[in-house]
Amino acid sequence: MKTKKLHSFSARLMSMMALAFVLFIASCEKDDPTPEPQATCDDGIQNGDETGIDCGGSCSACEEPITMAAPDLNVGTIDMEEEGMGPDFSDDNENNGDNPDGTWGVFGFSEGNKIQLEIVDNPNTTGNTSAKVLKIVEQGNQEVWQGFFFDLESKVTLSEPNTAISVDVHSVREGQVVSMKLEDSANSSANTGDIKVATTGTGWETVTFNLDAASHSGVFDRMVFIMDFGDTAETAETTHYIDNIRVSEPGEDPEEPTVNVDGSFDADFSGAFGGTTAENDVYSFPSSAETWAGWANNTGSIYPLGFPNGGTITFTASSAGADAGIFFRFERLPYNENDPNATEPSFNTAEVTVSGSEAKEYTIAIDAQDAANTYSSALMYFTVRDVEVTITNVKINPGASGETTTSVNTSGTFSPNFDGPFGGATIEEGGIYTFPGDAQSWAGWANNNAEIYPLGFPNGGTITFTASSASEAGIYFRFERLPYDENDSNATEPSFNTETITINGETATEYTVTIEAQDASNTYSSALMYLTTRDVPVTITDIKINL
Repeated sequence: MKTKKLHSFSARLMSMMALAFVLFIASCEKDDPTPEPQATCDDGIQNGDETGIDCGGSCSACEEPITMAAPDLNVGTIDMEEEGMGPDFSDDNENNGDNPDGTWGVFGFSEGNKIQLEIVDNPNTTGNTSAKVLKIVEQGNQEVWQGFFFDLESKVTLSEPNTAISVDVHSVREGQVVSMKLEDSANSSANTGDIKVATTGTGWETVTFNLDAASHSGVFDRMVFIMDFGDTAETAETTHYIDNIRVSEPGEDPEEPTVNVDGSFDADFSGAFGGTTAENDVYSFPSSAETWAGWANNTGSIYPLGFPNGGTITFTASSAGADAGIFFRFERLPYNENDPNATEPSFNTAEVTVSGSEAKEYTIAIDAQDAANTYSSALMYFTVRDVEVTITNVKINPGASGETTTSVNTSGTFSPNFDGPFGGATIEEGGIYTFPGDAQSWAGWANNNAEIYPLGFPNGGTITFTASSASEAGIYFRFERLPYDENDSNATEPSFNTETITINGETATEYTVTIEAQDASNTYSSALMYLTTRDVPVTITDIKINL
């Protein structure tokens, strides 16, 4: 009996211990601080049983990403459709300074305010029933040639009868000028040139860019578009759409634009670039501006210009401070960073000096250019920094003739002021000039009385002055078309030197230097004086140029 009772007690004890262990395990599980995660569909995190961020599993199904084949015109139409063909405009593929191997890019923007590209649902299926199209949002106040490009999978092959590229364009206005160009992605200087076609209405329509199969086939693998090659920059944001880019039969050749080779056209040089300023007709070339800074004409309706018979530029100007040199430049097309040859052919006019606070009319002659050349970019430049110049009534006059300024001084007596030493030459009070031993070999003195310019010597002339020196000293004068310009090696030409005469004696004596007759077409806006003997102080006063 004793053994049986002991066995029963042991069984009961083991049962109690087992129950306590189960309760202990349950208690531990209840106190666990990391519960099983639950699926959520709106927290921006992939958790629970989701297969994507906030989608899949017990959440709604995930959308399948749009997939398109790389654009290849040799395969078919670039249609922007899902499962079709279209460029990948993701940020990772953008071609820029940090990613030169990118497959797409934009140009013609400033201050980070650039074109936005996105494949979207077609907003207007009238005239184009495609589901997807390329949306191009152009920001306001950018260059008139702002645009975009994308690379193709292979070089475009053209063969008869398909020797053109057609594009469906959602036109924003009748006459919208759409420009397309094909380039070699490895060498953008190899290109078709800008091919421009104007739309005929608004909404969806097809524009066709004709190509030359013989020279364009198998050469280019990049497409460049400018959606609205306008007369002036758009001030407001503009949205464009294109679709269905394909090789096609050619369309009608666009009419060649009328080239303005005579007449008078108002220009508006308010398009400051490179750090210049233009406000209320007051222009300035600050010292902080780029060396290439200037102003572009914003009146695009005057283009293209031609100068087979030359012409003139006239304007009214005054300078609030020092004299200011001004010249103009004409280029085939505006500068395009993706086309280094866009501006050629080009030429610069002569420079004219605006002098005095009184408003005067100035005229700059335009030399005759090759009749085959046309120009759709006109620029204005200053050669003097930090001078405010008021300029109004600028007119470009193809076919007209005129002098390089309102008048060239070819007769009369003029008083230069040679108080501009350079190269180490010195001048002291009383008109004492010295050519020191340590001065540059080209040291001398420049005339600072710009009101006497421009000078002409079709009949020659003389220079008279009063001078004295303790010992003999040689002196001569030099006349140049324009002052020396380190950025223009030809600025001074044509030029000539007078004869050298000798000053001798401490008694003030009048001397005369002869000026030989020069070509009647040459004008001079720089007069210089030189001594040929070093370390001899010479007193020189009452200098006159007599024509």
